Amino acid sequence: MGTPARAVAQIWLLVGLIGGVFLALVGALDSYDYSLLFRIGFWIPLCLLAAALGGCIEWLVDRWTRKRVSQRLSWLIKGGLFVSVMTPVVFALNARGDDPFDDLLMYLQNCTIICAAFIALRLILQRLMYPPIAHAEATSESTVTPAFMQRLSPQLRQSALFAIKAEGHYIQVWTDQGKELVLFRFKDAVREIDEAQGMQVHRSWWVARNAIAGSRRERGKLVLRLKNDIDVPVSRSNVQALKTTGWL
Repeated sequence: MGTPARAVAQIWLLVGLIGGVFLALVGALDSYDYSLLFRIGFWIPLCLLAAALGGCIEWLVDRWTRKRVSQRLSWLIKGGLFVSVMTPVVFALNARGDDPFDDLLMYLQNCTIICAAFIALRLILQRLMYPPIAHAEATSESTVTPAFMQRLSPQLRQSALFAIKAEGHYIQVWTDQGKELVLFRFKDAVREIDEAQGMQVHRSWWVARNAIAGSRRERGKLVLRLKNDIDVPVSRSNVQALKTTGWL
């Protein structure tokens, strides 16, 4: 499942510690001319500062976009801001000489490489510490009964259902191949779908279990993140049911 804010902060702390120790040991960026003690005292605080800024940037971007952009684009934005913030910091700590701006491009290049490595380590640690849930019956991508899928357009009938949402007398249907608005009552749609493959998590939302990519808390409420970057709210009355069935 997804990681809450507290866990993300812990991951960034580990990123800072691991990055600081590694850069100190290898004497990164010509720092090997100094003693190991000096390198540790320089790199670990700097990397912890970078990790703190990276965590803040991640939180701010997620809050501003509210998951309206793809995960890839979101991390590109975070990476760009991370480099933009860290370059002046590193420049201020290291700039020397009569014309220190001659080395500004070098600082930009170094920060780009290190920030990219930090983000990669951040994502790897999340994968290791909070792996995605193992979905039952993953051998079959078809998660619903044929009767319901026949209500969709031909190009979507062989796809895997992700979620449905009530839209008045219609339902919005999301699959791994796209979405479609169908004239059908939400309650009738839920009855046609195999209950073993998913669950109604909200009065107007049904979600397939193998469509879930993660979860988070937003203003005290549980929100599921689907593989197609759709956010699905979970009503408080259904949280315990998700825990009981092993979804959380």
